[in-house]
This record gives sequence, C-alpha cells and structure tokens, in this order.
Amino acid sequence: MRIRVEDIPTHGRTVQVELETEWARSAVATALEGQPDVLQGSVEVRPGSNATHARVVIALRASAPSRCDRCGEAVSHGVELHSELLYQPESAEVSEVEVELGEDDLDVGWYRDGHLSLPDLLMEAVALELPSRVLCADTEACDARTRELLAAASEGLAGHPAFAALKTLKK
Repeated sequence: MRIRVEDIPTHGRTVQVELETEWARSAVATALEGQPDVLQGSVEVRPGSNATHARVVIALRASAPSRCDRCGEAVSHGVELHSELLYQPESAEVSEVEVELGEDDLDVGWYRDGHLSLPDLLMEAVALELPSRVLCADTEACDARTRELLAAASEGLAGHPAFAALKTLKK
C-alpha cells in the first residue's frame, strides 16, 4: 500500500492494521522472521511542515512464534511500539560536506517518487524495535536448560549433527 504525499488530507489519514491485512502481515513477517500470530495497530499519516514532508505515527503490537537463542525453547517474539517519524523526499544531490546532525534529525526518514510505502515503513519500525536476541521470559528456567545443554556438550554427548564432521579432524 502506497500513499502519495501530496494527497494526504490536512486532517491526516489513519490505516488500521490487523492480522487479516495482507500487506501488513507480510511486512511484519519479514521483520519478525516468522508469520505473526498477533498483529494489531494503526499507521497514521499526517502532512508535515510543508507539502513535501509527512509525519508518520505507528502504534503497533505484533508477535510471532520463535525459538530462544540460548536454550532453543519455543517463545513468542514480538514488539509493542509507538513510533513517530518525519519523512522527507530523498534528495538526488550527494554532498561531500560533513553535516552535523541534531537530535531531531535522527528521526527523519526518506521516501522516493512522491509516495510513502506503508509496508516498508511498518517493516522498518518493527525491525528497529526488536531486541538483538530472542530470549525466554523465564530467565532462571532458560539458564537451567542452557547449563544442561552445555554440560551434555562437554561430556562428549552427541551434539548438533552439523558439527559431526569436526570429530574426524585430527590435531
């Protein structure tokens, strides 16, 4: 779904996002690296300070089944976010001059060809909000499972099949 920036009404435009919204489900699935089982929220697009700027507010709750990066247990991986960004047209000019950015400049995104791509905006907002690692909510239980896995590996028990070839290597 694309919105032409010049056609944004003065009162703005709100697009509801839910699990049945195909373009949103696809964008969030890409960011979460799995099909979402929860997807609910909105994308609000308002005119910016001039005719070529747009302000985008994304309020979203999304999650997908995943695996803990430490112990491998099934977990729900997701985000609850409220993101507000200013979008400006991408400039064709490339400057060789270093520019000092202010704090407000860090919340600026760019669009091309006069249109905002809502799937791209949604995917980026979710991806930026995700933690760097997927972990269990119950840290103590995860620690115990991880200790068991490490103990089994150090005792020479069969590990992951991908590492079986390493046993045949000589020192």
